[in-house]
Amino acid sequence: MAGPDCARDHQVGRVQATSAQTGETAWTYEQRASTMSLVATGGGLVFGGDVTGRFRAFDHETGDVLWEVNLGSPVPGLRITYAVDGRQYVAVNTGTPRFLDLTLRVAPERRQQPLRVRASRGRTRVR
Repeated sequence: MAGPDCARDHQVGRVQATSAQTGETAWTYEQRASTMSLVATGGGLVFGGDVTGRFRAFDHETGDVLWEVNLGSPVPGLRITYAVDGRQYVAVNTGTPRFLDLTLRVAPERRQQPLRVRASRGRTRVR
């Protein structure tokens, strides 16, 4: 199948804003790469990343992409935002989560290095 419907069928990543009052969809942003967790701020922004390393800031009312950067690796975890002297910051982690190394049956191709945990003198080290 070719054409616009074919392209839309392959959009697995989605960010969707839903009105808490009406339950109606306010806006939707779709992309090919799977979208990961999001964080909304009191300043009208929604931050989110995807499995390809793209990290975006969306306008919470329109869904417009206001800013985007490629961080070079998946953006799997939770983001945090904070303000200092009236300026808002966002912090994000990147990379493949270590728990994927432990899921050999689910994703054997994702196994990289064995996870080693060593305890000594009351400290635990992960290598």
